[in-house]
Amino acid sequence: EGSDSEWLEDPAVLPPGADGVLSGVQRSGMQAHFYMEPQAVIAQPTGDGGIVVDASTQSPDSVQGAVSGVLKLLQNQVRVRVRSLGGGFGGKTTRTPYTAVPVALAAFKLNRPVRLAIDRNVDTAIIGKRHAFEGAYHVAYKDDGEIVAMTTDLAADGGNTIDCSFFVIHVAQLHADNCYLVPTFGVDGTVYKTNATSNISMRAFGVVQTILAQEDAIEQVGYRTGIAPETIRSRLLYRSGDSTHYGEQLEDCTIRENWDRLMRDADFERRAEAIAQFNAANRWKKRGIAMIPLKYGAQYEVPALNYGSALVSVFAGDGSVVVQCGGVENGQGLQTKIAQIAARALGVDVAGVTVTDADTSVTANATSTGADSGADLNGWATYIAARQLRTRLEQFAEAAGIDTSPWREQ
Repeated sequence: EGSDSEWLEDPAVLPPGADGVLSGVQRSGMQAHFYMEPQAVIAQPTGDGGIVVDASTQSPDSVQGAVSGVLKLLQNQVRVRVRSLGGGFGGKTTRTPYTAVPVALAAFKLNRPVRLAIDRNVDTAIIGKRHAFEGAYHVAYKDDGEIVAMTTDLAADGGNTIDCSFFVIHVAQLHADNCYLVPTFGVDGTVYKTNATSNISMRAFGVVQTILAQEDAIEQVGYRTGIAPETIRSRLLYRSGDSTHYGEQLEDCTIRENWDRLMRDADFERRAEAIAQFNAANRWKKRGIAMIPLKYGAQYEVPALNYGSALVSVFAGDGSVVVQCGGVENGQGLQTKIAQIAARALGVDVAGVTVTDADTSVTANATSTGADSGADLNGWATYIAARQLRTRLEQFAEAAGIDTSPWREQ
């Protein structure tokens, strides 16, 4: 029996208090984004030496920067517009410049509009996927199912370029604990360069792969000890005041209360017993039930990227409102949320609010729409802008002797 630190270096050493050690490997393959609308772009010269690019992208700013760099133009000469996307899921972030730049170059050289819509076969071949992962875990446990130590080695297939692979493995390491406090815990991560198409951002960004390995380890401990995995999970759940393996102090952590409430509301124990009886009576047909917590971080881990932008305008003729923000409608209902936020802040009916294209000429330097941050960041920017506009309108109305009390009550 060795020390905790020795076990992290050599999982074959039994740590203090453990009755057994198990090891395993959980592999998850690549996954295509399979958005409804493939990569597509239209570029047309403006007549004054600039160019307008209508791209299916989650990151207009990246397309603008890439096009201006290749065409040797100032960024203010390149206008990128995005109305809405037919899906993205991360597949239209870092790779859209590779389709937009050739089209913009052709339009610029030919001085005429050029359009490209890649078919599904080509799109799937040239656009990266969710990173394939291998998670090798080692778990030390007691006979009653208590996990006393765990270490996981994560390996990700980055493909033939770096792209965002190091960010993916970093996020995977930050989420390797899921919702659990394991007394002795370690996680390593490595990105491998391969001859595959460069893998890229995808919904959940490394979280799915690492939690899959973690939960498989818990299932294996349950199988070894005869203890229900849900019982093992419930013992490990974080409490307020605990600290994660990367040093974050948890405050207002209600995961245990939520777990107990869901266990009651779902009538989990009765259903699990009924399923066990069914499986014992049926050789070929089986049923299953499981309950798993999930920690999922939102927004970018680079603080400088966590900002939103918005322009809110009111038309003098009829009081209707138009909002332009840095976020891209990706099928997640962003434009609806932005319209609702603007309507609430201004005290007007949402029917009188229109949200128009994302446009680099209006909201410059907008961060890419992803990391579950589009509505939060751009919605808050919309709210601030709308409240400032409302304050100015109220001051103007009061100076003109207009009664604003009905409006203030909204």
